[in-house]
Amino acid sequence: MQINASEIIEQGDTVKIQSLIEHGSGSEYLWYEMERKYAPYLTSKLDGFLVAVLPLAMARGENIRVNGAVSETLLYNLSNSYIHLLRGANPDYGRVTIDALILDDGASSPCANAVGTGFSGGIDSFCVLVDHFLQCPYPHYRISHCVFNNVGSHGSGPSDENRRLFWERYALVKPCLEELGLPLLSIDSNLTEFLKIKYQATHIPRNLSAVLLLQGLFGKYLYASAYHYKDCHYQQTHNLAFTDPAAVHLLSTETFHCISTGCQYTRVEKTAKVSDWDAAQRHLNVCVNKDAKGLNCSICEKCCRTIATLELLGKLDFFGGVFDLEKYRSVRNWFLSSCFQNKEDPFCKEIVDFWREQERNGRRYEAFREGA
Repeated sequence: MQINASEIIEQGDTVKIQSLIEHGSGSEYLWYEMERKYAPYLTSKLDGFLVAVLPLAMARGENIRVNGAVSETLLYNLSNSYIHLLRGANPDYGRVTIDALILDDGASSPCANAVGTGFSGGIDSFCVLVDHFLQCPYPHYRISHCVFNNVGSHGSGPSDENRRLFWERYALVKPCLEELGLPLLSIDSNLTEFLKIKYQATHIPRNLSAVLLLQGLFGKYLYASAYHYKDCHYQQTHNLAFTDPAAVHLLSTETFHCISTGCQYTRVEKTAKVSDWDAAQRHLNVCVNKDAKGLNCSICEKCCRTIATLELLGKLDFFGGVFDLEKYRSVRNWFLSSCFQNKEDPFCKEIVDFWREQERNGRRYEAFREGA
């Protein structure tokens, strides 16, 4: 597999950066597009494209040749650690080598030292903002920008449907950040069509590939991790999120530091942290149901998990504007029953354990007893 020098195309209000990727089945352009005002921050280094195509190269068993500059730190981490971690998660991946034309030491790469994070409007996203924007005592770790990517989380179907949902969801989360005075950087891409590998198995390289293009802007990037440290592992898994604490920092460069954050909390603890924040009460968006058009359907597993936790916390009424509580109540017994039957799932186990803790403290939840 060969990664060629990037091209930057400015047109109207947008800028597109692309690279011609040559592989065993032919060649095609991988591209990312964002607002034109971010063009000065785009890097000529091919780090982002390398991270993006690495899972595909490993799935095909193709070595990688980079016809341009790659950060030395990144190449070292990929070759010595990250490739092995990915093969541990997916034994079908082949061991590949990476050869770069130029190793960049970062000395000639100016950076505005912005601090970024991805923002989808979910519990993980809001928890990062609580810790690193609302209540951050560390000036150099305080979030200055949020990012919203189209790299796979909006579906794996036809690209026009994914892109429509991407922009619908963007329109829903943007008002929250406008209220907070935080810019929201949207990055569109054809990575979903290019990669053709399940999103859960590749979400870390997908999302960080987009941000690695902007090394002129970001000095730090806080990656919201899903699972508590005690639930993370580095064994075979369909969900790369279990590897976050060990994986995310390996995609850093000399000037760009990727930081996994949130693993110090359970999902219940995260929900408790954000539940008193009025911004979350008005803008929380956790749904993964594509048919909900970016809104909370209130009946999918992720919606139910969040609503049930808020119910146990006694904070559900504060979120009546973002969830349809009648819809939730119509499926509550089914969802709670599934939690009790699926206690191997970390999130289900957390809800069951929290309910039992509340019961021991004298708080009774008859609906949960019925579900049990």
